[in-house]
Amino acid sequence: MKRTFIALNIPVPDNLLKQIFAFREELKGLIVKWVEPHNYHLTLAFLGDTTPVQIQNISVLLQAIVCKYKPFNFRFNEIGAFKSLKNPQVIWLGGNEPENLGDIVAEIRLMLVENGLEPEQKKFKAHLTLGRVKEVFQHNLEKLSVGFQPELLSIIPADTLVFYESTLTQSGPIYKPIRIYKLS
Repeated sequence: MKRTFIALNIPVPDNLLKQIFAFREELKGLIVKWVEPHNYHLTLAFLGDTTPVQIQNISVLLQAIVCKYKPFNFRFNEIGAFKSLKNPQVIWLGGNEPENLGDIVAEIRLMLVENGLEPEQKKFKAHLTLGRVKEVFQHNLEKLSVGFQPELLSIIPADTLVFYESTLTQSGPIYKPIRIYKLS
């Protein structure tokens, strides 16, 4: 069994990285496990433990899904948090959700169910996870999120979907592509 997930590869441009690092600097001293920039991705479906047969089937079926969709552009324009900005557990960077992104996610979820997996059923929210809060803290992320300047950001092309294996280690997760797909 391998721990797997399906994600869009999002190449984060330097101007966006600068804003992310400035935001992180504002939270310096708080206990947050920050995601390394080389691990940024937009998760479409987390599969968890996946058998070799499921991995093989999903690899083939994902090709049939991605060939139906054209690349699209993505613009990140908000800092947010799951539970909430006042009680954050996961700090994220969100943005526009092109219609075809929701269609891709719906089709992937259906394919996973047909292969005996149970993908998350909560409403999809396109986001890059920036960090996971490791300690409850009182810090007004609402004020910090207002300083985020989306007008300075470029539009980011989204054209690569990746089926990943995830290995958890003491120093953080290691993501290894099982298969890479190009939207056509």
